[in-house]
Amino acid sequence: MGRRLLLLTLAILTAWPVLTQPPSPVTAEALGQANLRAAAAVVAELRGEIFRGQRWPVLARSEIYPWYLLGDGQGQPMGWVYADLVTLNGDRLGLPLSTLVLPAQPAGPTPIPAPTTDAAPAATLAATPLPQAAVYGSLTGTVNIRQGPGVDYARIAVGQAGERFRLTARHSLVPWAQVLDARGPTGRAWIALDLLQIEGDPASLPLFTQAVLHLPTLTSTPSLGLVGAVHGQGERLLPAPVDLVDVGHQAWDLVLAAGFERECGRPAGLYVVDLASGTGLGFHEQLAFSGTSIQKINILTALFAAEQGLLSRDLAVDVANTMICSENVATNRLLAHIGEGDTWAGAGQVTRLLESLELTGSYLLTPYTIPGQTPQPPPVLPALPASFRSDTVTDADPWNRITARDAGQQLASLHYCASEENNALTAAGLEARECRQALQVMRNNTVDALLRAGVPADTSVAHKHGWIADTHSNAALFQTPGGNYVIVLLLNQPQWLDFQRSLPLMAEVSRLIYNAYNPQAPLDAIREGFIPEAADCDFTASPLIDELLAAR
Repeated sequence: MGRRLLLLTLAILTAWPVLTQPPSPVTAEALGQANLRAAAAVVAELRGEIFRGQRWPVLARSEIYPWYLLGDGQGQPMGWVYADLVTLNGDRLGLPLSTLVLPAQPAGPTPIPAPTTDAAPAATLAATPLPQAAVYGSLTGTVNIRQGPGVDYARIAVGQAGERFRLTARHSLVPWAQVLDARGPTGRAWIALDLLQIEGDPASLPLFTQAVLHLPTLTSTPSLGLVGAVHGQGERLLPAPVDLVDVGHQAWDLVLAAGFERECGRPAGLYVVDLASGTGLGFHEQLAFSGTSIQKINILTALFAAEQGLLSRDLAVDVANTMICSENVATNRLLAHIGEGDTWAGAGQVTRLLESLELTGSYLLTPYTIPGQTPQPPPVLPALPASFRSDTVTDADPWNRITARDAGQQLASLHYCASEENNALTAAGLEARECRQALQVMRNNTVDALLRAGVPADTSVAHKHGWIADTHSNAALFQTPGGNYVIVLLLNQPQWLDFQRSLPLMAEVSRLIYNAYNPQAPLDAIREGFIPEAADCDFTASPLIDELLAAR
């Protein structure tokens, strides 16, 4: 039996005061299917589900986390929904803040009120019965999910064994089921019935009788984008020493061959800059991923933009521990310094710098997470920048996002600034000395893996690594005998990305590009490389600190 959305009993309803809705009603609609929980956390008790096509009043938003509290149309709370799973209609910032935790769910279902189906929620909503049992299907293996009921229709995604869908109809002529899937052009998609393990009675589903579906042509995101000179740099007259388009396609073919296709649910973004010509080439380079720790390149840039004079020793230690050890405590101290004592203000300064540099696919809204610590939120949580102009990977961190293009442009700009060439960074207040310090600390990165494992061990590589459970990323600037260049590669696999999949791919992409620049001395195979233990990383007493302080 499928789960049904349960509401509070009358005893619970009287126990909780009615929350006042904002003056302009705000509603939420699920992108497909979304769970409601008793508190703003994925580990909280499950209270029910909402589905695409239903609009529910939004009563409040979490003080700290990206969750909304939904109501039943009469001001009574039903449960919390994760923000990325719904489309919001109305002004988020006008919602009151709440930390409400709903009490334990009583036994026994109660009637469910009908959700709002037009722009404004009704003052009172009549109860509408749902079907007795929803029908679900789990994929039995790797399956093509299509736009229509048959193999002649375009594939919109590739599902993996165990993925679960709610069935909404079955076709009367062919053995295919219609399912809820936000990736479909109508919010629906089709899967062959014999590829599903069914939960419930498929005979209870409505019949779909249309023999031919007239659907819009699917247009995928253009994967190739040649861009001009790095922003603010001006035109460069030197030619690239390689055919960047050809090399870029070869590198992207490696990414595709490894199974990283957005249509298959494993998106990737690649951006390569030739530093002689200032030309960049990208594949899904403006797709926003979780910013991970490569966002710290922008934090370091913002620190130098805000800092007047030379670094203090304490700041230099925090810079090294941020950029090499990726330590979040040190990172937040840098944000506090940028924000004059306020880490949230520091994050806002980073975003404003990115906006001024026209790197509008990236932003940072909050400090970094410290295990066991909950940051004190500001009175009003920061909003998404109005300038943000990127398509986004599903489930990307809503507070910290970055594109391959923006990371690559920033590294290239640091290179030109370090060479005392005027560009957007010098206009933002950075000195050549500071750009050299930024690159120097990244050259001392002790992570000898990812893109760095695709070049000889003695190659000069200034890079920043970053990874979380579902996203692995690396942004690197290479100085080689055959030419200097930047590579940024972002990889995502929902829920969990195995290093056995990402590390060899990053190294092979890097080796291919290195060999194109250095055909006289190619690298025959990727190096094994290594990732040191984070607990052993501490640059407090390192000679690097003296080098940074002495940099001119």
